[in-house]
Amino acid sequence: MKVSKMFNIFVIILVLCFVNQSQSSLIWDAFLLSLKNLVKEEDILRLNLSRSCFWQVKALYQQPNIVWKMFDASAKFPYSGIQDTGRVELGNFEQCLAIDYRNDEVKILGKYCYAGLVIPDLTNITNTDLFYKLAICIPNGCSAEDILLIVDHIFPGFPPLFIDEFCSTKESEWDTSFGTLVTMCIFLIIIFLLVVSTVYDFYCLKFEQKPAHPLLLAFSVITNTKNILKVSLKSSPETIQIFSGMRIISVTWIIAAHGMQIFMKQVIPVMNWDCGKSLLYKRYASYLLSANLAVSTFFFISGFLVSFLYFKRKVEHWLIQLKKLPLLYLHRYIRLTAPLLMLYLFVLYVYKYLGSGPLWESGTETQIGHCREYWWSYFLYLQNYVNCNEMCLVHLWYLSADMQLFFIAPIVLIPISILLKSKNGLKLAMFILAGLNIFFVTAYVGIAILFPSTNDSTLYTHSRVQDYFIGIAMGIFMRFTKDDSYFNSINTKFISKGFLNLLIWIIVLSVMFLIVLFYEDAEMWFSYNNKTIYIGFARFTWCVGLCWIVYSCYHGYGGIVNWILCRPLFQVGAKITYSMYLLHILVLAHHGFSNKMKFYMDIYVAFYLFCGYFIISVICAFLWSLAFESPILTIEKYFFKNTRQTGVTFANHVKRTEEAYA
Repeated sequence: MKVSKMFNIFVIILVLCFVNQSQSSLIWDAFLLSLKNLVKEEDILRLNLSRSCFWQVKALYQQPNIVWKMFDASAKFPYSGIQDTGRVELGNFEQCLAIDYRNDEVKILGKYCYAGLVIPDLTNITNTDLFYKLAICIPNGCSAEDILLIVDHIFPGFPPLFIDEFCSTKESEWDTSFGTLVTMCIFLIIIFLLVVSTVYDFYCLKFEQKPAHPLLLAFSVITNTKNILKVSLKSSPETIQIFSGMRIISVTWIIAAHGMQIFMKQVIPVMNWDCGKSLLYKRYASYLLSANLAVSTFFFISGFLVSFLYFKRKVEHWLIQLKKLPLLYLHRYIRLTAPLLMLYLFVLYVYKYLGSGPLWESGTETQIGHCREYWWSYFLYLQNYVNCNEMCLVHLWYLSADMQLFFIAPIVLIPISILLKSKNGLKLAMFILAGLNIFFVTAYVGIAILFPSTNDSTLYTHSRVQDYFIGIAMGIFMRFTKDDSYFNSINTKFISKGFLNLLIWIIVLSVMFLIVLFYEDAEMWFSYNNKTIYIGFARFTWCVGLCWIVYSCYHGYGGIVNWILCRPLFQVGAKITYSMYLLHILVLAHHGFSNKMKFYMDIYVAFYLFCGYFIISVICAFLWSLAFESPILTIEKYFFKNTRQTGVTFANHVKRTEEAYA
């Protein structure tokens, strides 16, 4: 290679490395001179460029300031703090899209591509997660192949590292499909029903008239808001009020953990990724990795309510129970799927129009692709097994697992109903259920150790079955002993009831606290086998602790814990936790995908963002519940009102605060 050419290449590399720190005219002039010496116009135009790129490149030789703007808007490599920051450089999204040059012959727009240039980590070139992903700004008429041809002319043998899969310009627009138009029509119809029903409800209230038909108020914002805000200050033997507090605390815990995962998985690029990642090693952040225990709480509550409400009325013959199972399943499917259907339509056809940014198209298009391909497993609640690595909204694995467990619950409940009719049936049933739960947890641990490829402690239903069936066992126990308290049989000569209750509370809360505290150690430091054993038995112990909390609070020995969990604010929040769980991922993703710059991450920033995520999730969930969840509950109740005497469906026997929702 000639010395002059080597010098020109050196100048270009020098600018690539340091122009983001210094952008003086002297450096830029030297860069342009070297670039023109290397990249002759006649040489470039002889390359096999596409027609659009050919004319734009030709025009750019007369407009070096446009080249500079594109170069300035592109990410640079190596960049500052490359050892500590994340491996994503966003460049300047707005600056690139602002480029708009037009003359009589050609129009040139800035095309922003993420990640337009990927650079392998030479220490591990097989791991694509370690690749450096750089955004580039190029003429809108040029493709990645065109750019590679130009770069290969300067640096012969340059590898094909340019990508233009996710690019956008100021004129980029999502195609308005037929599905989008239909979805928008559906949403407009819902809004129309909300307005009409609310106006009619207001008219009835104003003139003190009884509604002509209950369905006319199904979409009333006034009635549904009253139902959501309605609280019960008096406890009832048929209600487990502390579930309200458990639900809202658990969903808050999950939102906090998912918010941190946005940083950890680099959905939001950060300037101090390694420092941010180290937060997970801090003892005070242990709760972030242990948020799976909040999911265990949801499974426990769901299982508890299924059995507690199943045995509310006199149990019928097992053949009659079998005949009524389809109706039971239909109730459950309708109540969960109606809001889920609207979420699917919203994500697939509307969500992509609500934002923009460097990561927006890549993030939303990937998610939309999974939803479009696996729609059938989405609506059949099979995602956690069929497409666990390509899920449509990954957090919905919980609904799949919960629905599957609900479908298999009667396999246990019907035989138990037969057993309960016999003498000492409850004791025998508790013994069998205890044995089943011990078998479930040991089987999970054993299978996970023997067949590591089948284990995913987050997604698979078989890893959560013990949480659900501990709830079922406790629900049966509470149903048939709700009028009796263990403390009534205590001999106060040896130990007082208050002291024993306090002692048990201290032990239970201490054990549960230690489980949360050391969950981080299991995730980070334990070997695979030890981690599997710990997590399996930690969830089991956690749910056993929940059994005591429910039992003690129900019988009036919960003290301050019961007082906190039964607060009216929690009762209101619990009614929208299902919608909160459905929507919170969209809130987090919108912030992550529409972000246009790097964050400096610390615990305060994480908390600050969590507050925003939580408040917006509550607002969206409240509106979603008014529009889709509450109306469906009213409509379903009306059409299935003749099933109140079935004895096996719990849909019509409980308040909204006790519905077995996620």
